[in-house]
Amino acid sequence: MNKQQLIQAQPQVTSLLSKALLNHKLSHAYLFVAPSNAAPLEYALLLAKSVLCQHWDNQGFACDHCELCQRINDFNYADIIYVDGYSEHGFGGRMHKNISKEDILYIQRRFNETSIERFNQKIYILNGIETASSEALNSLLKFLEEPYDDVLALLITPSTSLILPTILSRCQIVTFKPLPTSMRYEMAKSLGCDDLKATIVASLPVNQTIEAMLNSNEFNDAYQESLNFIHQNIHALETTLIAIENEYIVSTKSKKDDKDGKGKKKGKADKEKSDKDKPKTDSNLFLTYFLGILYQIYRLQQINSPVLSQLHDKINMQPDDLTKWLLVFANTMNKCQQSYYIPLVFEQMIYQLKEV
Repeated sequence: MNKQQLIQAQPQVTSLLSKALLNHKLSHAYLFVAPSNAAPLEYALLLAKSVLCQHWDNQGFACDHCELCQRINDFNYADIIYVDGYSEHGFGGRMHKNISKEDILYIQRRFNETSIERFNQKIYILNGIETASSEALNSLLKFLEEPYDDVLALLITPSTSLILPTILSRCQIVTFKPLPTSMRYEMAKSLGCDDLKATIVASLPVNQTIEAMLNSNEFNDAYQESLNFIHQNIHALETTLIAIENEYIVSTKSKKDDKDGKGKKKGKADKEKSDKDKPKTDSNLFLTYFLGILYQIYRLQQINSPVLSQLHDKINMQPDDLTKWLLVFANTMNKCQQSYYIPLVFEQMIYQLKEV
C-alpha cells in the first residue's frame, strides 16, 4: 500500500499520528492493535519514515519517495531494527521464530551505541509482540520503563488481550480498523488479479496483507486446487458430494486416527505415501472459504466469471437449489471462523448438502 492508501484506509489513526507529528509530541512507545490485513506494519514504517524524513507533507508525514524513505521501505536503514515474531530470524545467533530475550537484548546493545546514521534517532519495530517469551517481555518492560529520548518503540499485535497489562500501560495504544473489502478488492486488482481472484482475496478472513497472500505458495496452491476441484466436479451434485466427502471427512478422520494412535503402525514408506496423498487440512478449509465466497458472489451476481457461468449452466441443479447448496458453504465458512471443531463442521456440511 502506498502512503495515500494508508492514510485513506485509517482516518482515525492518521488524525492521531498527524497531530503528534506536527506538534512534535510523539510517544516513546506505540502499540498498534490490528489484524495484519489492516496494514499495521506498513503504517509503522510510514511513522518511522515520518520521524526521519526531511520532506514532510502538510500532515507531518514523510514524502515516501526520497532516498531515505526508500531505504526504510527496503529495511535497509541501520538505525531501524525490525523483528518479525511470525517468521524465522536471528541476530548473530541461532535462527528462531517468536520474539526472544536475545532479540530484545540485541536491540538494547545496539541502541546503547552511537547512531550509525546521520540522524540521532533510533527505532525498533516488533511485529507480533504477543509471540514474545516471558523473558523477552521482562527485558522489554525494563526498556520501556526507562525510555531513551532518541528511541521510538513500535509494537504490533492483533489484540490487546494477548499483551501483559504492564506492557499496555507503558504504550500509547492505537487501534486499527480492518480494511474495507472494496479497498482490498481494488488493491488486488491493481496487483494483477482478475475479478474472481480479487474477490476471493478481498473476502478471505486471513491475517495477511494482499501482497503477502498473493506471494504465498500456500495461497496460490490452495486457490488453484479449489478451481480444479470445481471444474472437475461441477457437472453433478452426486459426484461433487463424493469428492467433497473424500476431501474433508476421510482426510480429517485419518489425521485424527493418526493422532490418537489408532490403526496399525505404518512403516516409513507407507507414511510418506500417506502424507503425500493426504489432502491438506488448510486446503480443505480454503476450499470451504472459496465456495462460501462463491455463494456470496453468485447471490449478488457481482462478477461475470467463467466459474460462475459453469455453476449456472452446467451443474445439475435448479437455480434455487444451487443457491441453497452454496449457502451451506457460506455457513460452514462462518463456523470455521468462529473456531468450531472443524471435522464436525465438515460432517454437518456433507449432511446438509445431501438434504438440498
